[in-house]
Order: sequence, then C-alpha cells, then structure tokens
Amino acid sequence: MASSHNSKLLLPSTNGHQSPPLQLESISSPQPEEDSFNPRQLLAIARRRWWLLAGVSLVVSCGVWLRLFTQPPVYREQFQLLVKPIAGEQELSQLSQMFGEGSSSNSGNGFSSGLDYPTQIQVLKSDQVMSPIYEDIEPKYPELGYGSLVNNVTINRVGETKLLEISYQDSDPEKVEYIVEQISQHYIQYSLEQQQTTQEQGLQFIEQQLPIVRQRVDKLQEKLQNFRQKHNFNPEVQGEQLSQSLSSVLQQQKVTKVELQETRALHTRQRNKLGVGLSQAMSMVALSESPSYQRLLEQLKGVEIQLASESALLQSNSPTIRALEKKRENLLSSLQQEASAILGAGNVSSDVPKQAASPNPIRLQLTQGAIKTGNRIQALEARQQALAQAEEQIRSSMEQSARLARQYGDIQRELQVATGSLNRFLELREKLQVEKSQKAIPWQQISEIQQPQSPISPNVARGLLLGAVAGLLAGVGATFLAEKLDNKFHSPDELQDSTGLTLLSTIPFQKNPQKEFFAQGSSSNSSHYQFSPFLEAFRSLHANLSFMNPKEQMVRSLVISSSLPGEGKSNVAAYLAQVAAAMGQRVLLVDADLRRPQLHQIMSLPNTQGLSNIISAGLNLDDVMQRSQLEDNLYVLTSGPTPPDPTRLFSSEAMSRLVELARESFDLTIFDTPPLAGLADAKLLGTRTDGLAMVVGLGQADQSALPSVLKELKLSQTSVLGAIANRVKRHTTGSYEGYYRFYSSAHSNGNGQ
Repeated sequence: MASSHNSKLLLPSTNGHQSPPLQLESISSPQPEEDSFNPRQLLAIARRRWWLLAGVSLVVSCGVWLRLFTQPPVYREQFQLLVKPIAGEQELSQLSQMFGEGSSSNSGNGFSSGLDYPTQIQVLKSDQVMSPIYEDIEPKYPELGYGSLVNNVTINRVGETKLLEISYQDSDPEKVEYIVEQISQHYIQYSLEQQQTTQEQGLQFIEQQLPIVRQRVDKLQEKLQNFRQKHNFNPEVQGEQLSQSLSSVLQQQKVTKVELQETRALHTRQRNKLGVGLSQAMSMVALSESPSYQRLLEQLKGVEIQLASESALLQSNSPTIRALEKKRENLLSSLQQEASAILGAGNVSSDVPKQAASPNPIRLQLTQGAIKTGNRIQALEARQQALAQAEEQIRSSMEQSARLARQYGDIQRELQVATGSLNRFLELREKLQVEKSQKAIPWQQISEIQQPQSPISPNVARGLLLGAVAGLLAGVGATFLAEKLDNKFHSPDELQDSTGLTLLSTIPFQKNPQKEFFAQGSSSNSSHYQFSPFLEAFRSLHANLSFMNPKEQMVRSLVISSSLPGEGKSNVAAYLAQVAAAMGQRVLLVDADLRRPQLHQIMSLPNTQGLSNIISAGLNLDDVMQRSQLEDNLYVLTSGPTPPDPTRLFSSEAMSRLVELARESFDLTIFDTPPLAGLADAKLLGTRTDGLAMVVGLGQADQSALPSVLKELKLSQTSVLGAIANRVKRHTTGSYEGYYRFYSSAHSNGNGQ
C-alpha cells in the first residue's frame, strides 16, 4: 500500500493540461532520528548476511577450539605455610620506638612489630632464597631454567590470616610434586635460619644499647642531684610553705582593709563634731591652756565691749573711738605674738586669736580622740603597704618555684623513662638468652603435598563455551561492520525513512520475472484466479496510482526511471503497462531510453522503427507503434535507432507534441527513460508528464546517489510521484515479511488454483 509522508502530489486535471509540479520540499530527506533497538531489524540483518555471520563465527570458534585441544595440559600443586613473627621481634621494636638512640639501629637490623607479608613474599621469591632451591632441583630436571622456576611459583597470603599459600605449575605432574616438596623444605629451613639470625641480632642489639642506656641513667641521676643542691629545692615542702605564707598575707590584708575602713569612718565623725580642722583644734587647746594668752584675750574682750558701747554713742571719728580701736589693734598684735610663741611662727593663722577661748573639756576630749584615730589610720596604711609588698615577694617566689618544679619534673621523667628502658633491655636480654638455649620453632606446613591428578588447563568445557561465544561475538561484529560499510538500500522501510518518498509499491524479488509475469498473464483467461505475489505487487502499484487523488482521474502520463542502471526500471514499466491494459485501460508503453533500449527485448518486438523516427523523421505514431501480443489494449512504441544526441530529441517541440498526442489517445502512457544519475533525459521528459515514479532496486541502489538525484529533480521542478521498491526479498523488516509469508502460505496450500 502507498504510504503518506505529508507530501502533496499535484496530479493532472481532467481537462488534459499538465498539473503544477510537486514541490520538492515534500520529498526531501527527513532528519534522521536516533537509532532505537529493533529486534526485527536485527533479525533482517542476520538473515541478509547469514553467510558472513556463520562464516566468521565458525572460523573464530574453530581457531579457539584448535588452540584449546593443541595446548599442552598444565598441572598445579599447592601447600600452605603457617608463618609467625620472629621471637623477640615485637619487644625489640617497642624498645626501639621508646628509646630514641636505638631507633636507627633497629631500622638497620630490620626489626618490625609484625610480619610484613608483601615484603616477605618478595624475599621468598628473591635470588637469595630461590637459588638454593634451583641448585637442588637442577640435577634431576636439568632442562628446567631458573627463570621458568621463578615465574611458575606463586605465593599469596590467605586473606588476613598468618597463612601463605605457595603453588607451582608445569606440564609434568611428577615434576610439580617434586618441586613443591623442595620449595616447602627450603622455606621451612629458611624460617628456622631467620629465627636464629634474628635472636642473635637481638642479643647483639641489646648488648650495644645497654651501656648507652646505663650511661644515660647515670647522667640523669647526677643532673637531678646537682639541681637539688644548687637550688636547695624540695618541690613538695617549698610549695606548701609558700602557699601557706600567701594565704596568711591575704588574710591579714583582708583584716587590715576592714579595720582601716572603720577607723577612717570614726575619724570623719570626730572631725565633724569638732567643726574645725584637727590642726586648728590642737592650736585652740594649746592656747586655752596658756595663762598669758588668756589674760590678753580677756583684755581684748573688754576693749571690744567698750568699743561697742562707745560706738553706739559716739561717731566713728571721735578720739575715744579711735583710742579704743588703737588699743584693740595692740591687743591683737600681742595675741598674735603670744600665739606664735606658744605654737610656733609657722603654725599660727590670722583667725586663731579670735577662735581661742577658755579650756573646754569636751573639745579637749574630741581633739585627743581625733588625734589618736588619725595616728591609727597612718599606722594601718603603712601596714597595708607592707602586706602588699610581702604578697608580691611571695608570688614571685612561687613563680620561681614553679619553674624549678617544671625543670625538676622534666629531669625526673627522663630518668624514669631511661630507667624503664634499662629494665626492659635487661628483661629482653634474659628472655632471648633463654630462647636461644631452646630449640627454635620454624614455619609449619599445614597441608599435604600430593601429585596432581587432573590438569588445571586447558578447561575443555570452558574452552568450548568461550570459543562458541568468541565466534558468535566475532560474527556479530563482522556482520555489523559489513552492514555499516554497506551503502545500499535493503528494505522498503529503510528506503522510505531515508528519502521521505511515498512508497507506491513493493515488488518482490523474482529470479525469472519475465517467465513468471507473462505466464500469469497468458493464463488470464482461465476460469480460476491465478495468484502471484509478483503480479499482485504491480496490481497494487496500479491501484495506488489510481487512488493518489480520488477527486481526479488517475495519472495519464508517467515516467519510470531510476537513479542508477540495473535497478529494473524497464521491467517495472513493462509489467505495469501490462497490468493497466489488463484492467481495461488503453495503454501506450514508450521506450524512451534511446541509449540502451530494453523494452523491445522484454516485449519480444522488433525495433526497426520507433520513438527516434517519430521525432526526427516526423513519422505518424499509428504507423510506428506496435500492439502487444499479450494484451489487446497494450501498445508499444520502441526506441528505434539510437540518435547521435538523445537529449536534443527530448527537448524538441516534436517530443512535446508526441506527449500531448499520447495523452489524448490513451488512458495511460508510460515512458521508460534512462537512469537519472548523470543524464538529463528523464528530467526533460518528466516536466512534460504528470509525474515521475522512481524505481529503487534494493541491494543495488546507492544511498548516496539517490539523494543527489532527488536534489537535481528539485532544481528541474519535476513532480516525483513516489518510489517503487523493487526486488524486495523476504529478509526485510516491517509488515513486508508477513506480506510474503501470507502469499507463500496461500500459494503452497493451492489457494486460488
């Protein structure tokens, strides 16, 4: 059936005029989508290239199997050894890590905290260990090389255990057993020698380190004693004494501070009650106890009273007032002199004589109390200052004591470490001496050694399976490589997806198409329907051309061409013409291939005159065309003699008139033209007809040539009706395979006979 790809085919109208050409955007190749897994497509590739798949698979599998059966057998035997770290080795390592000076010596002697399995395995395969083994084996097996012995020995650690698994493989099972026994004996002897050597090295190491450790202990003890003597330092006693002294000073400071605050408060209250300063109060007490000062003071009071009395009666400038004032000044001067004599010249203020009075017991008592509290305040402040200095001295002594204590502690710790190292060295020396006097325990073989009975290689079952798998993979790879390099169309689906053309019909492959087709055609008058997939394909093609535009009549003139020669366009044109004639249409089949004409041979007609004679010589169509012997409605116009320039004939007016005449005289005119690649004949003729049908021979059409041809048709504005997939085989994909299975089943069952 015809497939629609959203392409509008502009068909001719019923009035006989040529319709507009097809817009080539509708036949341009679609954008390729990503390849998806299609089992049917893979099956079609396998069926199409089964010979390559089978051949490559068989060759590769046979090669693998041949090598499998020609490979000499390989036998292997293995045993396990229980290994342990060498005695005393762990203790020496711990001492070496603890004792700095011994670490370098320890490294030189190869001590470690445990067995280094990767290193031990390399040592066991070294020349030092393997050479004695080879020397013992060589007399019995002189053909065995040293390199072969080392390469065939395998040593692995069993998981995280203390087991080593040693194996050897060779083509001779007896040799394998003998060599494995020799390896086991030498490895056990090697472990015994290593233990003895390690013990001797340990004792030697300890004897070297003991004088150093003793000397270090002595130096540290002497250093600690000198430190004590130099600083007269006992960290426990001195620290406790300083701590107690500091606590006592801090307590005294606290008590002094409280007492000072209370005394200051009392002194303030006493001064407030006096109303004058303490120095003035003391001066007043001293003056009040002086008789001469008191007499002068009494005289001054009398003058003051008299002056006040006279001032009330007399004026200020009267002689009496002046005399009294003069006397007052003299008394004041005398009081000042008397006060200076009593108190001292520097301690007398100008108002002291005025404040002096007779002795007052209360003031005297207050003054004496204020003097006492003032003295107490001064004493407490001096005490507080002395306590602060004492605290500072004690704290300084404590800091110095702490520094000395740290130094003392460092020296003491070093002495403890050195003493501990010395004790451990002495203990380990005693332990190694005891172990040396006893018999050393070597590595232990924990598995029995036997002669291998069955080879490990080749594994026939696995080899056969691997050969089959390798052959299949190689065959599949070669098949897909060939498919990738193949540039041909192989299925109608591939053709349709690549070009975007409408698929007009799929013509099945036929070995002898002329015999099959014409045999079916000659029996068309039979009473029974003659079924043929090949014939039905052309009937479907004719029907698709009829149904391309249901509102119009079918295509009246048609060009049949292909991109390359040999794709079967002439047979398609001939068989389509016969089917159309059998349907009752008046058909003209024109051989327009003036370069290599084929229709006269297919139709078994002479080619003395034809298309070239009509165009060049002006002969009538009725005089030149021939009626087919197969169908009464089928007329054939052969090519005639080959002209010098066929392209010139196709572009002539005579060719245009012939096309119009055929359109008017026949229901369908089919032109068989030369291939499109490199030739312009079909393009020139296609523009004068209703369209062009492209025949694509599957397995022959080039995927790169067809798109180029379509681009050229786009330039010439030729209407492309669609593609005809020719020579479709059963190894295709999609619904076509079911199509052929249906026809084959019907034919084999005798349906329609």
